Amino acid sequence: NSRLCRRAITVVSVLLAVSPAYADIHLRTIALSGTPAPGTNGAVYAGFESIVINNVGDVAYTGYLAPGIGDVTATNNDGVWRSNASGGTDLIARRGSVAPGTGGERFAGFDIGTFSHDIRPLLNDAGQVAFHVDLETGGYGVWGPDAQNELTLVHFDEQPLPGPDGLVN
Repeated sequence: NSRLCRRAITVVSVLLAVSPAYADIHLRTIALSGTPAPGTNGAVYAGFESIVINNVGDVAYTGYLAPGIGDVTATNNDGVWRSNASGGTDLIARRGSVAPGTGGERFAGFDIGTFSHDIRPLLNDAGQVAFHVDLETGGYGVWGPDAQNELTLVHFDEQPLPGPDGLVN
């Protein structure tokens, strides 16, 4: 199903419910295959997967970049983006970029088909994005925003979770 989604989606569009009664529905284009991918050096989108929307109209998604365009190589060809309800789009993380809190390790990628666990981004109503992803050298973790909204390591493979008995409070 996710492979079909990736092949079939060339335009990511989202219906946004503006009123509590959902009387006013607006259509907005989030991203298009073949258009520039924000936060990259001249790369363009090749496709999309794992699209999530929050209650205020922000969207987070994984995107694939067209090979050989801009700075795209096999080691940096996908990532996670967020588009806010007013239309601004930001790159949150990209394959091959340094994973904060790991001493220089790099993100292995965001392609759901290559991992045994679910790596869809999570998106809260404040527009903050968190995600679960593997590292190039092994291991995996969860990254999300800190108090200053900077991307930070939240939990790393086999570390005990915060709280009593390793449970999250």
